[in-house]
Amino acid sequence: MRSGAESVHFFSDEELRSEGVDEKTLKDPNYVKAAPILEGFDLFDAAFFNYSPEEATAMDPQHRLFLECAWEAMEDAGYTSQKYD
Repeated sequence: MRSGAESVHFFSDEELRSEGVDEKTLKDPNYVKAAPILEGFDLFDAAFFNYSPEEATAMDPQHRLFLECAWEAMEDAGYTSQKYD
């Protein structure tokens, strides 16, 4: 946000067709042809956070990113997991 980067990607009809979106859906005026794109969400270290690979796969990518950011904030603040429960 600070740098002004836009995380929402607006898809063309061609992109959506290639992903299997049907013509009826494409013509629906309520269908939103955009989505937030998170890069690197597949790099989540499930074992580090005590999640199984299956749990991590089912977890919302934004939640995984939140956990990583929270861990970094705790590290930056000087808190260690060995000292606190």
